[in-house]
Amino acid sequence: MLLRTVGIGVCFLLLGSVSAQSEVAPLRSSSDAGQRVFDQRIKRTAAPADTTVYDIAAVDVAPAYPGGNAALLSQLAKAPGCVLQDWNADGQARTKVMLRFVVEANGMVSQLGTEGEADEALRRYALCAAGTLKPFTPGTKGGKPVRTFLRVPVQYEPR
Repeated sequence: MLLRTVGIGVCFLLLGSVSAQSEVAPLRSSSDAGQRVFDQRIKRTAAPADTTVYDIAAVDVAPAYPGGNAALLSQLAKAPGCVLQDWNADGQARTKVMLRFVVEANGMVSQLGTEGEADEALRRYALCAAGTLKPFTPGTKGGKPVRTFLRVPVQYEPR
């Protein structure tokens, strides 16, 4: 009698595990389908076709800021949300900052930095201001938008 009870228990456990696996099968196929869609999207957006950053002299049409250079310099001067702190405006401080950045193929600004010597407070302010820039019309080469490296000298005057 004990042997018969154990046999029925084992049979019940085996049947129970088979039915549990049949419930997971639809989830597995849905999960696999979702993974395939994800993998296809990653392949399409993995890397831009051309990651080269061109100097402004090497492009056919240079990037343009909405409103032109005057609007660009005005935006860098007023810089909404940026605060100029600890600037020693005694006439001895350097008032010129050479900004450098990349205008991406979609017009957005990236890789912000400065070159040369500049007052640290002005450098921080200029980098903050560059982060507030609107998208550019990107530079083009061969009729296609390309990443373009720009340098913009900005002169700040004490008031």
